[in-house]
Amino acid sequence: MKHFVLHRQPLVKRDDTELSHDSTDRPCFSQIESELLKKDEEPVVPISVAMVSITMFTYAMDVASSVALCFWLFDIGRWWWWMTIGFLLASLFLVNMFSIRWYIHDHQEEKPYLPEVTPSHWIMRGLFHAMLLGPLIRYWELFLYGLHTCDKSDPKRNQYRLMFLQEDRDVSTLALVGSFVKSAPLLVLQMYLLTQNSFFIDLSANRAQAINLVTSLVELSLAQSSYHRALRRSSPYKKNMNKVGAFIQLFSHCCVIGSRVIALAVFATAYGHWIVIFVAGHWALMTIWLVFLRTNSCATASGQPRPIEELFFNVVIGVIYVFCFVNVKDEPTRWKYTIFYIIIWIENVALVILWFLKADHDLWYRIPLLASVVLSLAIGLALLAVYYQFLHPNKLPRNAQE
Repeated sequence: MKHFVLHRQPLVKRDDTELSHDSTDRPCFSQIESELLKKDEEPVVPISVAMVSITMFTYAMDVASSVALCFWLFDIGRWWWWMTIGFLLASLFLVNMFSIRWYIHDHQEEKPYLPEVTPSHWIMRGLFHAMLLGPLIRYWELFLYGLHTCDKSDPKRNQYRLMFLQEDRDVSTLALVGSFVKSAPLLVLQMYLLTQNSFFIDLSANRAQAINLVTSLVELSLAQSSYHRALRRSSPYKKNMNKVGAFIQLFSHCCVIGSRVIALAVFATAYGHWIVIFVAGHWALMTIWLVFLRTNSCATASGQPRPIEELFFNVVIGVIYVFCFVNVKDEPTRWKYTIFYIIIWIENVALVILWFLKADHDLWYRIPLLASVVLSLAIGLALLAVYYQFLHPNKLPRNAQE
């Protein structure tokens, strides 16, 4: 079972001597870049560009809805308000910090297929990141790259395609980090508040919370699936996912993350602040595991390590590992998947059983919640096994991919 790496490096590695220019001053692509362009790739069509604009809009709405949630929680309890605003600001800060840092790395590495950025555009980038809205400028650039890619008469169409693939990978990685730092903890908080209120007693408020729960769960699952898909698209040596495989993987993530969220939330209702100790312990354990894996996700294009950035990166990815698994080193992952989900299975079952034993026996959802945690995780892992056994790109014939 070979996955792909959470690796934010250039699409290719090469020496400057590999570059040359033709009479129209267009870069002649290296062999690796040419392989990527010739790969049986899902084409960048107008609908792909339209989806970028929709994603840009939904990102803005997500930030706005999170701010609205902060105001709503301010009236309920200051403690919940501080937690919500803390997760929101932490997410925005981390995403924008990674984003501007990657812009600087791209500029320092002088990638030949990237256009020269004017000082005014750098100022615009800086302003958006200063307002913690850096992903919006990235989505806008992705949108423009897509428009150029759709124009078959554009002499630099292949350059824009490489730029589109890199930017798509970058925004997918940022969305993954941002969603798990913000939406995952808030999802647990929302579930906690629902269980504390004995489920749907106040129909108007709880209905809104239930909708928010579903949308947040889909957002997390979609961020993880989109990240996987974008990484495969940007690699010349990895086959692409097809739509059926992407859907099965998305549903699998929904089940696994949903089970985890319910287990954490119900445990918190019965044992209070012990949930903080549990999550912190799991986070620390996963971060130590990542350090011992000796990841090189933040290395330069020439392979030089950046130890401080790598450690910080591992700490951030440790947050994702509280909820699900993302491979951060390009190597066979069968044993890592097995170990990780055995741990998750034991933890989820233990958390929900501890809650079940302490919960009021008259609660109507006591048994359904216990069953939902176990069944949801079992279904998610079963679907994950189906994906890797039958729908993984390496298992499919070439004409079944897109």
